[in-house]
Amino acid sequence: MKMESHVRSVLIQAIALLRNLAVLSGHRDEMVATQSIRGVVEVMALWGDDQEILLNASRLLSKVSMTPSCQV
Repeated sequence: MKMESHVRSVLIQAIALLRNLAVLSGHRDEMVATQSIRGVVEVMALWGDDQEILLNASRLLSKVSMTPSCQV
């Protein structure tokens, strides 16, 4: 259980970092190119019961959703 808690904390911090980077539009295209966004969606699928992870992920996705490369 302790390992799961640690993994959860790391995921929350990583998604928050991506969210902060998404403020700069140039980084949004790179997130798509490196499939970071796809990874966040996969995390959402795996951690679908964790409200904090889903909230952070949805905030990130809302920032990148208007970027043309993210709409493909």
